[in-house]
Amino acid sequence: MVSRVHARTVVPLLLALSLWLALPALVHGAECQLVLGFKTLQGLVNAAEGSDAVGSCLENERHNSENGDGVQRTTGGLLFWRKADNFTAFTDGHRTWTNGPNGLQSRRNTERFAWETGARFASLLSSATYPSEWEKSGTITLADGRYEGQPFVPGGATRLIVTLVEPVAAGDLDGDGIDEAVAILAANPGGSGTFLSLEAMRNEAGQPRHIATHALGDRVRIRSFRIEGRLIVLEVVTHGPSDARCCPTQIERITYRLEAGSLVKVASEVVGTGSEQGKTPVPPELLGAAWYWQRYEDTAGLRNITVADPAKYTLEFRQDKRYLIRADCNTGSGAFTVEGGSLTLGQGPMTLAACEPDSLDTEFLRRLGDVRTYVLVDGELALNLWADAGNMIFSRDPAPSMVSVPAPVETVSLVVSQPEAPQYALTVISRLPRGSSCSSFEGYKVSRDGSTVAVTVTNLEVTAQNVPCTADYPAVSTEIPLGADFQPGTAYTVVTNGAVTNSFVARDPQDRTMVQKLSPIEAAGTAVSASTSGEWTLEVISRLPLGSSCSRFDGFEVARRFANTIHVTVTHLEVAELNVPCTRDLPAVKTDIPLGKDFSSGETYTVIVNDSTTKTFVPK
Repeated sequence: MVSRVHARTVVPLLLALSLWLALPALVHGAECQLVLGFKTLQGLVNAAEGSDAVGSCLENERHNSENGDGVQRTTGGLLFWRKADNFTAFTDGHRTWTNGPNGLQSRRNTERFAWETGARFASLLSSATYPSEWEKSGTITLADGRYEGQPFVPGGATRLIVTLVEPVAAGDLDGDGIDEAVAILAANPGGSGTFLSLEAMRNEAGQPRHIATHALGDRVRIRSFRIEGRLIVLEVVTHGPSDARCCPTQIERITYRLEAGSLVKVASEVVGTGSEQGKTPVPPELLGAAWYWQRYEDTAGLRNITVADPAKYTLEFRQDKRYLIRADCNTGSGAFTVEGGSLTLGQGPMTLAACEPDSLDTEFLRRLGDVRTYVLVDGELALNLWADAGNMIFSRDPAPSMVSVPAPVETVSLVVSQPEAPQYALTVISRLPRGSSCSSFEGYKVSRDGSTVAVTVTNLEVTAQNVPCTADYPAVSTEIPLGADFQPGTAYTVVTNGAVTNSFVARDPQDRTMVQKLSPIEAAGTAVSASTSGEWTLEVISRLPLGSSCSRFDGFEVARRFANTIHVTVTHLEVAELNVPCTRDLPAVKTDIPLGKDFSSGETYTVIVNDSTTKTFVPK
């Protein structure tokens, strides 16, 4: 069952943290207690820190009714338990202690341990390179989950289109302790067929490299897709012995294993059939006037779509179990099956006109093919995609229901991986200020002008102002790739939603022998404001503790998680090897760090540099 009120766009720990920050303080006392895993973690963290870091309970453990995850607030922060993998953690809002596969470990909230990176690696599959029998070159490279080839005939509209079927799965398929990832590609070479393939990808220094392909067939519908242990398990709707080519009904569960660089089918069983669905009448709430596509809510929060002109994308159900659709400049029809809350739309004849470049026709048709269930909430029709990848939201009103607005950004952290050349990415944590029921994460855009990287992060918000909204204000964590095209030794500035959030010096490939460290802070001046621009700036003097030959300035990060508190992080790079002769000059580095403009006169603001040096200022 899908729901209009949900916050599945967030990383679970960040969602739990957002709830902690948004709710008022509770009075703690004898009526609450820490038990089981939370009690164990409290003892481990307090022992490791040599203090009562976790503190006392403020409430009893609460559980998310949708996924079973548990949270419990304390005077020191938030305890969190994830049901899916029995992961337990505590955060104080800046650092996180995890009781994971390696026992108790701690890290900053912007960092991740190696065993946490499987999902991040899987997210790179939307821009990976895959083999393709349909392309003359033998390979295709996706861009944002899609590849569109050249027209087969010059000036024609027919071309190869390949899309990534979301979501992807990550898991250790070969037992080496490093997660592989598995994706499903849907290839339309221009005819009526859509050919699906299973693609296994290896994690090579954080980048996806193709291992194996297995063809799944034409017009196969995926019901579920997961990795269990070292096996890949699919449940598909495929063609039974008497099925017409257009309309598969046989439900089959297929298991694959990665062996010697190939995907090998190890088991297959028929577990059901959809043939009885034809006897079920169409629910009357689906019939009548056309439904207009308003938006797409991506479960991962990465590819939300707002439809600017819903009248161009319509879906109409008929009593004879046929549907009519308009996809911008194209129209079509097909058969659908419905039983209870289950709904699938089979492929049918479709016009093939070439729509405008910014058309959503392909997105619309691809997602309709992935629909598995439906629900009606407050007059809107939500079509839920397979594996809970997301929801297509329709209404009877052709007017758009949500608008795009800039997202409030809390932190922007630079992530540098070290394959053959340094790869740069940002981890952005933003908020949904109108709650998960009235807003959702939309996406991001990145542009570069010389040494300035401009990032725009946006939300979707309901246009109506008198709608009751949930007060959860969830946090959204987004990985934004920047690529590797940066000149070594050049300083770059990151501007996120109009404010400077980061500065970094592009690394040389030789920097793989160096590690990032917090810089010793010699002094931090008083924040000053430029009279013309209104920008407040903090002068920070840091040191290179291993001398100029073995360390160099790396950059800074500015984060404003709370209204009156600003965290500044200044870092340097230093050689990782021990016993390396270094100069003893220990140079000082002066850095002017922009803090922004959004300050109220008479308010007191606190700036914390590297979690140690504290300065305050009061704008006049």
